[in-house]
Amino acid sequence: MAATAEPMKATLEEAAREAAALATDLGREPVLVGALALSFHGYSRETSDVDIAMAITSDTDLDLILEAAKRRGLHAKAKHQFGGFDFRTKSGARIDVITLRGELVELTADAAAEAQRSKRVWGVFGQQMLVASIGHLIALKLIGERQKDKADIVELLKARIEDGRWSSDYGQASDVLKRYLGRYAVSVLDRYVLVARQELGTDAGQ
Repeated sequence: MAATAEPMKATLEEAAREAAALATDLGREPVLVGALALSFHGYSRETSDVDIAMAITSDTDLDLILEAAKRRGLHAKAKHQFGGFDFRTKSGARIDVITLRGELVELTADAAAEAQRSKRVWGVFGQQMLVASIGHLIALKLIGERQKDKADIVELLKARIEDGRWSSDYGQASDVLKRYLGRYAVSVLDRYVLVARQELGTDAGQ
């Protein structure tokens, strides 16, 4: 993980601690996504929050999250664009809980299941958390469609490309995109791979 200024480190530590505790209270396994998960996979950038994803199947589940957060003194500041909540601790630490709905809920559930199978666990500021795979992260970024999400995909790919090629995770990423976003998403990924290679100054195939 990139070096973090002490005040920000303390804030992220609190956010990680509260995110893990919230998931425990709910009996859920938190899956790390967002900037910290990108860092695990090789691309580090500054962040002010901890992002976790949970599979939610009903409005009752959402109510349970809100009730558990309230008991912990967390305040919901805004609804997340993917579905879910942007929580703040009393000191202002941010926790984004992403709760995909409808058909996409399977993407979140699969992210947790795959991370468990792969035993991809990371100690995040003292909290052991599952980390989403590169394929699941890219899927979430494609759903987000923000400029920051697009930039994150390119920078993540640049961190994974070696000798002009990206082969280690390509099959897994394409499989996740095809299953949850459709074949077109794989062609979108290929375009991002091309952009990443161009920015690295190589035109070698993947």
